[in-house]
Amino acid sequence: MAQKIIFENVSYQYPAWGGEPAYALDRVSAELGYGITAVIGDSGSGKSTLLRLINGLIPHFHGGDFSGRVTVEGKEVVTTPTRELAKLVGFVFQEPENGFVRGTVAREVAFGPENLGFDRHKISAQVVASLQSVGILHLIDRRIRTLSGGERQRVAVAAALATDPATLVLDEPMSQLDENGARLLGQTLTAIAHSGTRVVLAEHRLAGYLQPDHIIGMHSGHLIEENSMKVVVPPPCLPPSTSTKLVWELHDAELSVGTTPLLTGINLAGREGEVTVITGANGGGKTTLLRAIGGLSPLTSGSRLAPDVGVAYLPQEPGVLLHRTRVIDEVAQTLKWLGLTSSPMDVLEILDLAHLAQRDPRDLSGGERQRAALAVVLAGQPRLALLDEPTRGMDEQARMSLVATLTHLAEHGTATIVATHDRVLAHQLAPRVWKISGGTLIPEEGVGP
Repeated sequence: MAQKIIFENVSYQYPAWGGEPAYALDRVSAELGYGITAVIGDSGSGKSTLLRLINGLIPHFHGGDFSGRVTVEGKEVVTTPTRELAKLVGFVFQEPENGFVRGTVAREVAFGPENLGFDRHKISAQVVASLQSVGILHLIDRRIRTLSGGERQRVAVAAALATDPATLVLDEPMSQLDENGARLLGQTLTAIAHSGTRVVLAEHRLAGYLQPDHIIGMHSGHLIEENSMKVVVPPPCLPPSTSTKLVWELHDAELSVGTTPLLTGINLAGREGEVTVITGANGGGKTTLLRAIGGLSPLTSGSRLAPDVGVAYLPQEPGVLLHRTRVIDEVAQTLKWLGLTSSPMDVLEILDLAHLAQRDPRDLSGGERQRAALAVVLAGQPRLALLDEPTRGMDEQARMSLVATLTHLAEHGTATIVATHDRVLAHQLAPRVWKISGGTLIPEEGVGP
């Protein structure tokens, strides 16, 4: 019978945080039993850090200042090599695309079982069963680089399941999934928990998709009671733009992936200060459309109007924009490239990130890293901002900061296009939302929670 995961008086600080000492975890003690355990709390509260302790990434990979004791299936994390912990714990990161090592879906899902020495016939069976469980068996022969963000996230979950772990740990696994994908993942996690696999996940999108057996609340590195967590009231919707000046436009546009038509008959335009929201299923073409509007991807046919300069693009993977050792240096570099004299601290304050200015982006939570990437691309107040799933990993407070930031940009004339699965965000940002359906765009009126 599987043993519990036990945290005993655990404290941890990432290396080189700068400023006054601050602990990501502070004297945490907890026991994780069977079933599904959800770890909830604000961005930066310590959720990801707690999860990384389970498979030994902390302290084996991240280093830092660690004290206390963590045991997984009776093995002490500090003294057990990560290759041994990998046999017990399957892990899905917030940005799973950064961990892919193979070119195709089938080979990526097979990679873990191969490294653990599974029999060749069992590997084939595990690949098929894992892909089937998350609803993407039809993608088995696809190349990873051709997948949407949500499809990649499901590949990462399948890859973790294929190792047949005693414990499955997932960090914001629903952050890029459409509604059907999130619902299917919830059903999958419930089924594997019932089969005896322990599931531990950090997630902001539980309601309606998953009913956990246990909930752990976190705030500033401490465990707290769930009912003591503050309720954040969403800000009001952005007012519609009153400008008549077009910033971007697609006329009778057709978009393809390779030689395969993806979207046809696209007629859409945006004015100064206007926010346009695009929704739709994973793999439907939201990212392709976003990039085409900004002139970052070619049209198969049709015409496009877009600014020659002043286009900012936030991809689904914020890590590709963050390369320096301090958040403030990332923003300062953008300002330098644009020849602006603005203060990087002013930019960080708008996004409520001033307290993270000296932090290394690699040590931030997923929501914090997303906001840092937003600060980088929006620092120059662009004419056109393209945001692909900007609320990935964000808590409600961070979402409020995002809405406030887009309000600020709209007031200064920036046209913004947001691709998102977040229906609440869509309702807050735009009076009309466009949905990709059947290879074209249709208006989706009255979007709400």
